[in-house]
Amino acid sequence: MDVSLCLVLLQLTVAWNSGSGFPVEQPKYIEAVVDESVTLTCTFTHPENSSLRDIDIRWKVRKNHKTDIFRYLDNYTLKDFRGRIKFLGSPLRDKTGSIRLHRVEERDTNMYFCIVVILGEEYTGPGTVLSVQARTGDHKFQVKQMGYLEAAENGSVILPCSFTYPDTYTPRDIHITWKVGGFHGTKIFNSSQNNTFGEYRGRIEFLGSPLRNKTGSIRLVPLKANDSNFYFCRVTCFNVSDKSTEWQSISGTFLSVRVFTAGSADPRGTLTWLYILLGVCGLALCVGLVFGIWIVKRKRSANIKKENYNLGPAVSGDKNVRQCQKDGSGLPHNYDMPNMVATEGESPEGIVYSVVQAKERPKTVRSVAHSEEKCLYMDVKFQAETQ
Repeated sequence: MDVSLCLVLLQLTVAWNSGSGFPVEQPKYIEAVVDESVTLTCTFTHPENSSLRDIDIRWKVRKNHKTDIFRYLDNYTLKDFRGRIKFLGSPLRDKTGSIRLHRVEERDTNMYFCIVVILGEEYTGPGTVLSVQARTGDHKFQVKQMGYLEAAENGSVILPCSFTYPDTYTPRDIHITWKVGGFHGTKIFNSSQNNTFGEYRGRIEFLGSPLRNKTGSIRLVPLKANDSNFYFCRVTCFNVSDKSTEWQSISGTFLSVRVFTAGSADPRGTLTWLYILLGVCGLALCVGLVFGIWIVKRKRSANIKKENYNLGPAVSGDKNVRQCQKDGSGLPHNYDMPNMVATEGESPEGIVYSVVQAKERPKTVRSVAHSEEKCLYMDVKFQAETQ
């Protein structure tokens, strides 16, 4: 595996996770306060040769809602939003389809989808949760919830809920009720009898402390794909005369459950596999480099071993006298060089050699057959003749 192969695998990984078509991008969550204005952004891509009439922008609440609240080409706005939606997008030039919603109300809390129509083909964004909160006040009846939460399928999530009431109000008992789907949605939990209902039975744990801490939070486990929805916390207080007062959050909490199927990938898992891929590529490159160096050295050694060297009688001034022995000792056992002084070093080729200086000429030098095991290079100088 080389660098080019690593790059190809990396490109395939990115392409596999990037999808196809013309993706539409939206923020997951936006929070606003009553009577303020809020911008719902939408960006997308389209073919470079597109014309203005090739692209239309539509907005709707809830993905399966049949009625559009806004259409760009028709200049249409739904009655409930008429006079409050302003188109800010530039579909052809900037590839945007954003809108601005003025004078928001708590009932505007919903999930808004940007739909881009290119040459008759619809591309829908992932949706933006708009949570409109009432103006805060610690001395009135009010329920506080997080506007948006995200969790993974088969995991768990805590849906927090806290509330306030006037200082002059003294409750005798407080009950917490949770609903799903909308302000008047389906009841899934009641703290008075610690009951759960429907498909949530056995999956809700009450964590609140209504009288002591003014909380009514719950834990939902294990999470399922169809748990993505709006959840509303409702508070019911009873005074000393058993007269009840009820209030709840209008915006609620939108829970988004991430679902990972065979056709999609967990981003964290994708990154993990990407890191593993890069690590494997790096290791393969290192191994390949070491193996290549070993091959080069082996070839050099083989080339040297192909040469045949024989030693004749040594004479004054002989240079680079080569001897080979299978036992690696370098010199024959009966090779007598009196008063030898030997030094060792390493040549630029990485081969060990010896420089031997002898005061007397040796009696005889026996020829040694070339060895396949090891060669010792000697530079022999005879001081007796050089002096």
